[in-house]
Amino acid sequence: MNESVKQNGMDLVKKINLTHSRPQVLLFGNGLTRNTGYSWYEFIENCARPDVDVKKYKKGSGFHIPNTVLSLAIMERDDPQRHKRYIDKLNSVKYVDNPYINKLLELPFDSILTTNYTYETEYAIKNGYPNLTDVSKKKYATSFDADAKYLIHTCNYFENKPPIWHIHGEARRKSSLILSHDEYARLTNKIIEYSNRRKDDYTVYGQDIHMKSWIDYFILGDLYILGFGFDFAEFDLWWLVNRKLREKADCGEIYFYEPETRDNYYKLLAMSDMGIHIESLDTKIGEDEKDKNSKYDAFYNEAIADITLKVN
Repeated sequence: MNESVKQNGMDLVKKINLTHSRPQVLLFGNGLTRNTGYSWYEFIENCARPDVDVKKYKKGSGFHIPNTVLSLAIMERDDPQRHKRYIDKLNSVKYVDNPYINKLLELPFDSILTTNYTYETEYAIKNGYPNLTDVSKKKYATSFDADAKYLIHTCNYFENKPPIWHIHGEARRKSSLILSHDEYARLTNKIIEYSNRRKDDYTVYGQDIHMKSWIDYFILGDLYILGFGFDFAEFDLWWLVNRKLREKADCGEIYFYEPETRDNYYKLLAMSDMGIHIESLDTKIGEDEKDKNSKYDAFYNEAIADITLKVN
Protein backbone atom coordinates (compact mmCIF):
# COMPACT_ATOMS: atom_id res chain seq x y z
CA MET A 1 0.00 0.00 0.00
CA ASN A 2 1.23 3.51 -0.73
CA GLU A 3 2.01 5.66 2.27
CA SER A 4 1.63 9.41 2.15
CA VAL A 5 4.34 11.39 3.93
CA LYS A 6 4.79 15.10 4.44
CA GLN A 7 7.60 17.23 3.07
CA ASN A 8 7.59 21.02 3.41
CA GLY A 9 4.00 20.73 4.62
CA MET A 10 2.89 18.87 1.47
CA ASP A 11 1.47 15.36 1.22
CA LEU A 12 3.61 13.35 -1.16
CA VAL A 13 3.82 9.64 -1.86
CA LYS A 14 7.41 8.84 -0.97
CA LYS A 15 7.29 5.19 0.06
CA ILE A 16 6.03 2.12 -1.79
CA ASN A 17 5.51 -1.36 -0.37
CA LEU A 18 5.93 -3.88 -3.19
CA THR A 19 4.10 -6.57 -1.26
CA HIS A 20 0.88 -4.60 -1.79
CA SER A 21 1.12 -2.75 -5.10
CA ARG A 22 3.24 -1.43 -7.95
CA PRO A 23 3.55 2.31 -8.58
CA GLN A 24 1.48 3.42 -11.58
CA VAL A 25 3.76 5.63 -13.67
CA LEU A 26 3.21 7.72 -16.81
CA LEU A 27 6.06 8.64 -19.16
CA PHE A 28 5.26 11.07 -21.97
CA GLY A 29 7.14 13.20 -24.48
CA ASN A 30 6.69 15.73 -27.26
CA GLY A 31 4.10 13.64 -29.08
CA LEU A 32 1.39 14.86 -26.71
CA THR A 33 2.27 18.48 -27.52
CA ARG A 34 2.52 18.12 -31.31
CA ASN A 35 -0.29 20.61 -31.97
CA THR A 36 0.64 23.24 -29.39
CA GLY A 37 3.19 25.26 -31.36
CA TYR A 38 6.21 23.55 -29.79
CA SER A 39 8.22 22.28 -32.76
CA TRP A 40 11.08 19.95 -31.86
CA TYR A 41 12.69 20.67 -35.23
CA GLU A 42 12.63 24.42 -34.59
CA PHE A 43 14.08 23.87 -31.15
CA ILE A 44 17.01 21.82 -32.52
CA GLU A 45 17.53 24.41 -35.27
CA ASN A 46 17.62 27.17 -32.66
CA CYS A 47 20.24 25.29 -30.61
CA ALA A 48 22.60 24.72 -33.56
CA ARG A 49 25.79 26.64 -34.12
CA PRO A 50 25.19 29.66 -36.40
CA ASP A 51 27.43 28.18 -39.12
CA VAL A 52 25.46 24.90 -39.42
CA ASP A 53 22.48 24.48 -41.76
CA VAL A 54 20.22 22.05 -39.90
CA LYS A 55 17.80 21.86 -42.85
CA LYS A 56 20.14 19.49 -44.69
CA TYR A 57 19.48 16.89 -41.95
CA LYS A 58 15.70 17.24 -42.13
CA LYS A 59 13.38 14.42 -43.17
CA GLY A 60 9.67 15.20 -43.13
CA SER A 61 8.86 16.43 -39.62
CA GLY A 62 12.01 14.90 -38.14
CA PHE A 63 15.65 14.14 -38.89
CA HIS A 64 17.56 11.52 -40.86
CA ILE A 65 19.75 10.77 -37.85
CA PRO A 66 19.01 10.58 -34.09
CA ASN A 67 19.00 13.82 -32.13
CA THR A 68 21.91 12.83 -29.90
CA VAL A 69 24.04 11.99 -32.93
CA LEU A 70 22.93 15.15 -34.72
CA SER A 71 24.09 17.11 -31.70
CA LEU A 72 27.67 16.00 -32.36
CA ALA A 73 27.57 17.88 -35.65
CA ILE A 74 25.59 20.99 -34.76
CA MET A 75 26.77 21.90 -31.25
CA GLU A 76 30.04 22.88 -29.69
CA ARG A 77 30.73 21.13 -26.40
CA ASP A 78 32.19 24.23 -24.76
CA ASP A 79 30.01 26.84 -26.45
CA PRO A 80 29.03 29.19 -23.58
CA GLN A 81 26.02 30.47 -25.53
CA ARG A 82 24.49 27.05 -26.16
CA HIS A 83 22.37 26.88 -23.01
CA LYS A 84 21.24 30.48 -23.54
CA ARG A 85 19.90 29.44 -26.96
CA TYR A 86 18.06 26.52 -25.27
CA ILE A 87 16.44 28.80 -22.72
CA ASP A 88 15.53 31.52 -25.23
CA LYS A 89 13.63 28.98 -27.31
CA LEU A 90 11.98 27.29 -24.33
CA ASN A 91 10.85 30.64 -22.93
CA SER A 92 9.13 31.44 -26.24
CA VAL A 93 6.79 28.42 -25.98
CA LYS A 94 3.11 29.36 -25.87
CA TYR A 95 1.12 27.17 -23.51
CA VAL A 96 -2.40 26.12 -24.46
CA ASP A 97 -5.02 23.79 -23.04
CA ASN A 98 -3.96 20.18 -23.75
CA PRO A 99 -6.88 17.69 -23.65
CA TYR A 100 -4.55 14.66 -23.53
CA ILE A 101 -2.70 15.85 -20.46
CA ASN A 102 -5.94 16.96 -18.80
CA LYS A 103 -7.35 13.45 -19.20
CA LEU A 104 -4.16 11.78 -17.98
CA LEU A 105 -4.10 13.97 -14.86
CA GLU A 106 -7.48 12.54 -13.90
CA LEU A 107 -5.96 9.06 -13.59
CA PRO A 108 -4.54 7.74 -10.29
CA PHE A 109 -0.86 7.79 -11.25
CA ASP A 110 1.70 7.63 -8.47
CA SER A 111 4.19 9.59 -10.55
CA ILE A 112 4.50 11.39 -13.91
CA LEU A 113 7.75 11.35 -15.88
CA THR A 114 8.33 13.56 -18.92
CA THR A 115 11.23 14.11 -21.29
CA ASN A 116 9.89 17.61 -22.05
CA TYR A 117 11.88 20.54 -20.74
CA THR A 118 8.73 22.67 -20.79
CA TYR A 119 5.81 22.80 -18.36
CA GLU A 120 2.74 21.36 -20.07
CA THR A 121 1.77 19.27 -17.03
CA GLU A 122 2.36 22.08 -14.57
CA TYR A 123 0.36 24.43 -16.81
CA ALA A 124 -2.56 21.97 -16.84
CA ILE A 125 -2.56 22.05 -13.03
CA LYS A 126 -1.76 25.72 -12.48
CA ASN A 127 -2.10 27.91 -15.59
CA GLY A 128 0.16 30.64 -14.29
CA TYR A 129 3.07 28.35 -13.51
CA PRO A 130 5.12 28.88 -16.72
CA ASN A 131 5.07 32.66 -16.16
CA LEU A 132 6.46 32.45 -12.63
CA THR A 133 10.05 33.45 -11.98
CA ASP A 134 12.58 30.64 -11.64
CA VAL A 135 12.76 31.37 -7.92
CA SER A 136 8.98 31.01 -7.60
CA LYS A 137 9.00 27.80 -9.67
CA LYS A 138 11.60 26.38 -7.32
CA LYS A 139 9.12 26.66 -4.45
CA TYR A 140 7.18 23.80 -6.04
CA ALA A 141 10.28 21.64 -6.32
CA THR A 142 10.72 18.81 -3.85
CA SER A 143 14.11 17.08 -3.53
CA PHE A 144 14.76 13.76 -1.82
CA ASP A 145 18.53 14.02 -2.08
CA ALA A 146 21.17 16.41 -3.38
CA ASP A 147 21.11 17.21 -7.12
CA ALA A 148 24.31 18.96 -8.10
CA LYS A 149 23.40 19.14 -11.80
CA TYR A 150 20.85 16.58 -12.99
CA LEU A 151 17.33 16.40 -11.56
CA ILE A 152 17.54 12.76 -10.55
CA HIS A 153 16.07 13.42 -7.09
CA THR A 154 13.98 16.54 -7.76
CA CYS A 155 10.34 16.69 -8.83
CA ASN A 156 7.68 19.39 -9.05
CA TYR A 157 4.78 18.82 -6.71
CA PHE A 158 1.28 20.27 -6.46
CA GLU A 159 -1.07 19.23 -3.69
CA ASN A 160 -3.25 16.21 -4.50
CA LYS A 161 -1.41 15.58 -7.79
CA PRO A 162 1.33 13.06 -8.59
CA PRO A 163 4.94 14.31 -8.51
CA ILE A 164 6.17 15.51 -11.92
CA TRP A 165 9.71 14.56 -12.90
CA HIS A 166 11.52 16.22 -15.84
CA ILE A 167 13.90 13.35 -16.44
CA HIS A 168 15.96 15.16 -19.11
CA GLY A 169 15.96 18.50 -17.34
CA GLU A 170 13.66 21.50 -17.15
CA ALA A 171 13.73 25.08 -18.39
CA ARG A 172 14.22 26.80 -15.02
CA ARG A 173 17.56 25.02 -14.53
CA LYS A 174 19.62 25.27 -17.69
CA SER A 175 22.45 23.07 -16.39
CA SER A 176 20.00 20.14 -16.14
CA LEU A 177 19.02 20.10 -19.84
CA ILE A 178 19.97 16.89 -21.65
CA LEU A 179 20.26 17.21 -25.42
CA SER A 180 23.79 16.54 -26.64
CA HIS A 181 25.44 13.15 -26.96
CA ASP A 182 27.87 14.14 -24.21
CA GLU A 183 25.04 15.10 -21.84
CA TYR A 184 23.17 11.83 -22.45
CA ALA A 185 26.34 9.88 -21.66
CA ARG A 186 26.95 11.79 -18.43
CA LEU A 187 23.34 11.31 -17.33
CA THR A 188 23.55 7.58 -18.05
CA ASN A 189 26.64 7.42 -15.86
CA LYS A 190 24.72 9.11 -13.01
CA ILE A 191 21.85 6.64 -13.45
CA ILE A 192 24.28 3.71 -13.23
CA GLU A 193 25.88 5.22 -10.13
CA TYR A 194 22.48 5.59 -8.47
CA SER A 195 21.53 2.02 -9.38
CA ASN A 196 24.78 0.73 -7.86
CA ARG A 197 24.08 2.64 -4.65
CA ARG A 198 20.64 1.08 -4.44
CA LYS A 199 22.13 -2.45 -4.69
CA ASP A 200 19.46 -4.89 -3.44
CA ASP A 201 17.18 -2.33 -1.77
CA TYR A 202 14.19 -3.29 -3.89
CA THR A 203 14.27 -6.95 -2.85
CA VAL A 204 13.66 -6.23 0.85
CA TYR A 205 10.00 -7.26 1.08
CA GLY A 206 7.74 -6.24 3.94
CA GLN A 207 9.48 -2.90 4.27
CA ASP A 208 8.66 0.38 2.64
CA ILE A 209 10.94 1.42 -0.21
CA HIS A 210 11.74 5.11 -0.17
CA MET A 211 11.17 6.52 -3.66
CA LYS A 212 14.10 8.92 -3.82
CA SER A 213 14.24 9.34 -7.59
CA TRP A 214 12.32 9.01 -10.85
CA ILE A 215 14.66 6.06 -11.49
CA ASP A 216 12.92 4.13 -8.68
CA TYR A 217 9.52 4.73 -10.29
CA PHE A 218 10.85 3.68 -13.72
CA ILE A 219 12.26 0.40 -12.42
CA LEU A 220 9.57 -0.61 -9.93
CA GLY A 221 6.41 0.72 -11.51
CA ASP A 222 3.94 -0.27 -14.17
CA LEU A 223 5.18 2.16 -16.78
CA TYR A 224 2.82 3.59 -19.44
CA ILE A 225 4.68 5.32 -22.29
CA LEU A 226 2.73 7.63 -24.60
CA GLY A 227 3.82 10.36 -27.02
CA PHE A 228 7.48 9.45 -26.62
CA GLY A 229 9.28 7.77 -29.51
CA PHE A 230 11.88 5.93 -27.41
CA ASP A 231 14.45 6.35 -30.17
CA PHE A 232 17.55 4.15 -29.96
CA ALA A 233 19.46 7.38 -29.27
CA GLU A 234 17.75 7.59 -25.86
CA PHE A 235 20.38 5.22 -24.53
CA ASP A 236 19.91 6.28 -20.91
CA LEU A 237 16.37 4.89 -20.97
CA TRP A 238 17.30 1.77 -22.94
CA TRP A 239 19.86 1.06 -20.22
CA LEU A 240 17.11 1.46 -17.61
CA VAL A 241 14.83 -0.96 -19.49
CA ASN A 242 17.59 -3.56 -19.29
CA ARG A 243 18.12 -2.71 -15.61
CA LYS A 244 14.41 -3.22 -14.99
CA LEU A 245 14.60 -6.64 -16.70
CA ARG A 246 17.44 -7.67 -14.37
CA GLU A 247 15.59 -6.57 -11.22
CA LYS A 248 15.08 -9.44 -8.75
CA ALA A 249 12.16 -7.76 -7.02
CA ASP A 250 8.71 -8.28 -8.50
CA CYS A 251 8.63 -4.98 -10.39
CA GLY A 252 6.05 -3.71 -12.85
CA GLU A 253 5.43 -4.01 -16.59
CA ILE A 254 6.12 -1.59 -19.46
CA TYR A 255 3.34 -0.63 -21.89
CA PHE A 256 4.51 1.26 -24.98
CA TYR A 257 1.85 3.08 -26.99
CA GLU A 258 2.75 3.98 -30.58
CA PRO A 259 1.15 3.39 -34.00
CA GLU A 260 2.98 1.13 -36.42
CA THR A 261 5.01 3.01 -39.05
CA ARG A 262 7.54 2.08 -41.68
CA ASP A 263 10.35 3.45 -39.52
CA ASN A 264 9.58 1.82 -36.17
CA TYR A 265 9.31 -1.87 -37.18
CA TYR A 266 12.69 -2.93 -35.78
CA LYS A 267 12.32 -0.80 -32.66
CA LEU A 268 8.97 -2.41 -31.83
CA LEU A 269 10.44 -5.84 -32.59
CA ALA A 270 13.33 -5.23 -30.17
CA MET A 271 10.95 -3.92 -27.51
CA SER A 272 8.72 -6.95 -27.83
CA ASP A 273 11.69 -9.31 -27.45
CA MET A 274 12.62 -7.41 -24.28
CA GLY A 275 9.21 -8.10 -22.76
CA ILE A 276 7.71 -4.65 -23.36
CA HIS A 277 4.00 -4.73 -24.18
CA ILE A 278 3.53 -3.07 -27.59
CA GLU A 279 0.19 -1.26 -27.75
CA SER A 280 -0.26 -0.10 -31.34
CA LEU A 281 -4.04 -0.57 -31.04
CA ASP A 282 -4.29 -1.80 -34.63
CA THR A 283 -3.21 1.65 -35.86
CA LYS A 284 -0.84 2.04 -38.80
CA ILE A 285 0.33 5.40 -40.12
CA GLY A 286 2.06 5.58 -43.50
CA GLU A 287 4.82 8.00 -44.45
CA ASP A 288 2.58 9.59 -47.09
CA GLU A 289 -0.51 9.71 -44.89
CA LYS A 290 -2.42 12.86 -45.81
CA ASP A 291 -3.99 13.54 -42.42
CA LYS A 292 -1.49 12.30 -39.85
CA ASN A 293 -2.64 14.71 -37.17
CA SER A 294 -6.22 13.42 -37.06
CA LYS A 295 -4.97 9.83 -37.06
CA TYR A 296 -2.63 10.56 -34.17
CA ASP A 297 -5.45 12.35 -32.35
CA ALA A 298 -7.64 9.26 -32.64
CA PHE A 299 -4.77 7.04 -31.53
CA TYR A 300 -3.96 9.14 -28.45
CA ASN A 301 -7.59 9.19 -27.37
CA GLU A 302 -7.84 5.42 -27.77
CA ALA A 303 -4.53 4.94 -25.96
CA ILE A 304 -5.69 7.05 -23.00
CA ALA A 305 -8.88 5.01 -22.81
CA ASP A 306 -6.81 1.82 -22.72
CA ILE A 307 -4.45 3.23 -20.07
CA THR A 308 -7.49 4.24 -18.00
CA LEU A 309 -8.68 0.64 -17.92
CA LYS A 310 -5.25 -0.66 -16.90
CA VAL A 311 -4.50 1.96 -14.23
CA ASN A 312 -7.93 1.76 -12.62
